Amino acid sequence: MCCARFLLVVFNVTILCVAAFSPAAAEQQSIAGIAIDYPVLFERMPGWEEATKRSWLNFWGVSGAIEAHQASIPPTKRLTGAYGMLEIVRVKLTPERPPNLDDVARAWLLHHEGRGAMTAKVVNRDISAARISGLDGRRVSLEVEAGAWTVFDQALLIHNPDRNDFWDINIVLLRRFLATFFVTSDRIYMKGVLDTVQVIDNPNSTP
Repeated sequence: MCCARFLLVVFNVTILCVAAFSPAAAEQQSIAGIAIDYPVLFERMPGWEEATKRSWLNFWGVSGAIEAHQASIPPTKRLTGAYGMLEIVRVKLTPERPPNLDDVARAWLLHHEGRGAMTAKVVNRDISAARISGLDGRRVSLEVEAGAWTVFDQALLIHNPDRNDFWDINIVLLRRFLATFFVTSDRIYMKGVLDTVQVIDNPNSTP
């Protein structure tokens, strides 16, 4: 009986590993001027657009049109006990104050750290330069432990100075159990999704 239970546990863990590491069958979607490979359809979030516009207005003093789109994480990740979402926000900024990407990245980290509980512990934070479709960007990552939850948060921040468009492509995974077991696969998965991002309405784009 003990042997059978052990084999069942091994089988279940193996299935979880396969689900966690195997790439989902993703198709390219075009959302708010961004192309991304993702298996779950996005929906537009009008309420979130208003909140985002107020946030940008408060931070920068100016803000133009906003688009916000969201999709849940795919079933293969939910099978491993993860929760989360992928969000694409496009801000059409007015020309008075173009953003400094380093300032935006630092503000992004402060904002996302502040969303957690007061007892949240920051495990890892990082900002690095990125080049997406010929445009300057920043890759931001944040890992936080908040009570029983572990939060993995990664984003691409991209600016098109010719049109003064700004994008925040943000993927979040939350785990309550087995977070340590899946930490490597979650990091790889999130990076893999963001690596497929292209800006498709930039006429001067280069590979």
